[in-house]
Amino acid sequence: MTKRLVTLEAAQCTLLETIAITGLNKKEITEACTLGLIKPLVWRRDLSFIGCEISQLLSNHVSIKRWSKISGVPTRQLLADLPSSRFHASIKYVLYERTADLDAHLYSVVES
Repeated sequence: MTKRLVTLEAAQCTLLETIAITGLNKKEITEACTLGLIKPLVWRRDLSFIGCEISQLLSNHVSIKRWSKISGVPTRQLLADLPSSRFHASIKYVLYERTADLDAHLYSVVES
């Protein structure tokens, strides 16, 4: 996936492509835009993003649905194992700030 993101750095991605890459739905992507976590291409009428924005979002945040899909662990299980007091959710139950502690925790859930 990292190689795919590198090839997308300068690409213009439609909303559907962004949804496929991030695992977020339209409402969640719109909320991420409102929070300033990702910036849409302002000259486009529909929601579109440049690849480097998507890459930056995914390097700074963990999409639980994306992590679930990649790891094969159900989203509900990942969320049940996430102590809310330990990790900061930018978008509750969906997008968490990436930290070494969060990555380690998610890997431990996958390995168990």
